[in-house]
Amino acid sequence: MTTLVTTLIDSVKTTLQETTDDGVRWKNDELISYLNDASRFLAENEPDAYAANVTFECVTGTKQTIPDNSTRLLDVVRNLDGKKWAVSVVDKNTLNSARPNWHAENPTNQQELFYSDDRNPKQFYVYPPATQGSLLETVLSLEPVRHLPKESQDKISLLQVNDRYVPALMNYILFRAFDKDSDTGGNYQRSQGYLQGAYNSLGIKMQNTARISPNTQG
Repeated sequence: MTTLVTTLIDSVKTTLQETTDDGVRWKNDELISYLNDASRFLAENEPDAYAANVTFECVTGTKQTIPDNSTRLLDVVRNLDGKKWAVSVVDKNTLNSARPNWHAENPTNQQELFYSDDRNPKQFYVYPPATQGSLLETVLSLEPVRHLPKESQDKISLLQVNDRYVPALMNYILFRAFDKDSDTGGNYQRSQGYLQGAYNSLGIKMQNTARISPNTQG
């Protein structure tokens, strides 16, 4: 994370041929709003761009819900209590077959296994059932923090992601910019070209979903 927000916005303005400090056709505030949309696009298609190790406090039982400021579970690493044993991913059907009543077993603060359903990324299940306050080290994909209009020129604010994601962000901002005038000239084709460029920078969404799923470890 070494790229300044203003560096990205200036690069976009160069492509748009905006020569004034605040912009004419596309104002800085508007480009910052497109950057926030680009961050959401990135979070949805490349969740590990916003990955962070987070201490997770369990509720009693097997079913757990990640915090509101996160979008999905990426991994459960280990217990943070007791012997701090590692936690492994398990196939739900395998666990159901081996221990049909596992949801009703006695709670403990030492979890051994977890599973997550990709269709419901905000929730996951742990085995054995957790006691209230049982602590786990998890890897979560966090919600992007919104950039403020002042960041377009403050020479301080950094993008919140690794520099390798800058091309995807830039392409998405340009997609939104040209889509504004999509009924004029060839701007629709240009906007769609930049959108495709954003996707190309990240790869196919289905492949990425499989790659970051906690059910496809290794």
